[in-house]
Amino acid sequence: MDIALAQLASRQGGIITRDQALTVLTPAEIRRRLRRGVWRLTPWRGMYVDAEVPDDLPSLVRAAGLLVGGDLVACHTTAAAIWGFDVRSDDRLHFLDPPDVDNRRRPGLQVHPSVLGTDDAVRMNGIWCTPPARTACDVVRLTAPIEQSGLRQVIRLRWLSRRAGRVPMSHACGSASLMPTFRRLRARSA
Repeated sequence: MDIALAQLASRQGGIITRDQALTVLTPAEIRRRLRRGVWRLTPWRGMYVDAEVPDDLPSLVRAAGLLVGGDLVACHTTAAAIWGFDVRSDDRLHFLDPPDVDNRRRPGLQVHPSVLGTDDAVRMNGIWCTPPARTACDVVRLTAPIEQSGLRQVIRLRWLSRRAGRVPMSHACGSASLMPTFRRLRARSA
């Protein structure tokens, strides 16, 4: 493979687009790499992953970021899974977007407009995510019946303060209306 293409894939976490590959390879060479297992497909057309890259959530998140473009920030259940406290698995990857990103829905992806912004985003395993406290609030908001046991576990383990620093809960939740519920759950879990 062309050294420039290998370096590009490396900078992109082992992910490469079909258009990028076609600058160096023919369509037949791309198919050959896929057949031989040098590359593997992603859920999205025209996106490939180097076979040496683990087949895991961070790889999918990087591929999605390259597909949609912009500086996406993992949020909701996607961020919860990255932080290690996903209490509600989802078939879709969730992201917050900057205003200039195309917000179309794609299979397996949901890009949400961000009301609170993404200035508080932090890197976890090389992926931009909402901080743990904000992630927990987002997951609770999306969950029909609050899965309190999972939330209690997060609070009990002190993920909210230990991983993201001392962020006031009202700021992290983005809504003062959730504060009484959060305080009540925190008191019960202590």
